[in-house]
Amino acid sequence: MREVVKREIISPIAVADECLSYSSRRLEDRTVWREQWFDRVRTTLENCDLVFIDPDNGLCQNDRFNIGVSKNWKRLPLNEARSLSEGRMAIIYHHNSRFKGGHAAENLYWSEQLETCSFAVRFRAYSARTFFVLNADAKATAAAKSWVSCMGEKAEFVLGANGT
Repeated sequence: MREVVKREIISPIAVADECLSYSSRRLEDRTVWREQWFDRVRTTLENCDLVFIDPDNGLCQNDRFNIGVSKNWKRLPLNEARSLSEGRMAIIYHHNSRFKGGHAAENLYWSEQLETCSFAVRFRAYSARTFFVLNADAKATAAAKSWVSCMGEKAEFVLGANGT
């Protein structure tokens, strides 16, 4: 996000980019710290109509999110994704994994889990990643379709679970 702001690609109203480093926190303090961090993020973004959420390693199920596991520092549990997207358009970055059934199955799975997913854009240049767009309006959907068509084989538009 810092690079997007630096290059003036968008002019954000608010940026919540506090580093999620638990290395200096005791294991028993991490849950409270994470909750406080998330409250600060929600407060910072509360007046935004659009949020871009970039957990480095993507989404994870709530029951698989373990505050004591360092690789989870870069993941976003489903409940946090739903909370940040409530009542507004949200774009959620997800780094595709080695999901059983492949990336198409993984994207369908997350689209269904996110419930308000209007569409997803799978980008295949370099490494596979998907951007899930929640609560999108017709204008955003048309813009995404146009962008995907310009990208050729590098990108794919996938209708979301809520079928917008």
